Amino acid sequence: RKYCKDLSSGTLPNDYQLVILCHLREVSHHLKENEELALNHFLAKYSRHFDVPSIAATLQKSKGKGLLLILDGYDEISEQMKKSKVMKDLLSPDSHYLDECDLIVTTRPFTCREVLSGMVHHCLHVEILGFTEEKINLFIDNYFRVPNKKMSDQMKERLQSLPSVQGMCCLPVVLKIICKVQEYLEDGGLPRTMGGIYRLYIKRQLLHASKDLKISDILKIPDHLLPWFSPLCKVSYDFSLTQKLVLSEEDLGVDLVKHVKRGSIYELLFAELADDFDAASPVQLYMFIHKTIQEALAAV
Repeated sequence: RKYCKDLSSGTLPNDYQLVILCHLREVSHHLKENEELALNHFLAKYSRHFDVPSIAATLQKSKGKGLLLILDGYDEISEQMKKSKVMKDLLSPDSHYLDECDLIVTTRPFTCREVLSGMVHHCLHVEILGFTEEKINLFIDNYFRVPNKKMSDQMKERLQSLPSVQGMCCLPVVLKIICKVQEYLEDGGLPRTMGGIYRLYIKRQLLHASKDLKISDILKIPDHLLPWFSPLCKVSYDFSLTQKLVLSEEDLGVDLVKHVKRGSIYELLFAELADDFDAASPVQLYMFIHKTIQEALAAV
């Protein structure tokens, strides 16, 4: 999003007439079974403000000249989308479909081979490696700042003795979660495993949002205290099995949806409005703060 803003504001010089950012997880969620993927689906979020069929037709006629198309999250889409003609044509160097446009595809490493197949000599492959040890230490220092330098030093020292936990700190979201747990523990030492850290993080979120709540362990929460917690864990488990990351109100169920306050459930599961061609108004989609949080709740 920042890259798109920098392009549109002129902060990054460019000759693009149109920049389209498409979150593929949303397209995958709305694509019906046996429905063929089309360029229009990439433009769904603009359908309330622009004539999408007309824009799609113009782009196809011009072969995408002046267009930068950013497809975010290839690793999160279904096999149906991957095998669609539009996706195959976009990723094929031999296809003439929108061959005048520039294309950026983001994905996790395990699907890189699929994206790069046949395109090795036609594209630039950029791998984001995450935080280096120097940046990890800088992030920790900035998180705790000067008044808590003791806690910052304590956390860095503790991480040195926990290589499996330290290895996960290259991911900014995970590192922030670990910092929040250290802050919650104050002078206490971090758990030795990521599973222990995630359990404490979830406990912290529950206690932070409900000041009167008293729980010692999230594995022993009575249903009458948090009636939505067990259903949330079950939803996490069910959709971890199918690798589904974007959930609908139907997936969550009415009883769970009603506990969404100010756009989230205790900042573990977030709600987001997304456009859909078949809906009269934007539909509510739900995503966990990170895939590892979904897996941690599933393990409960």
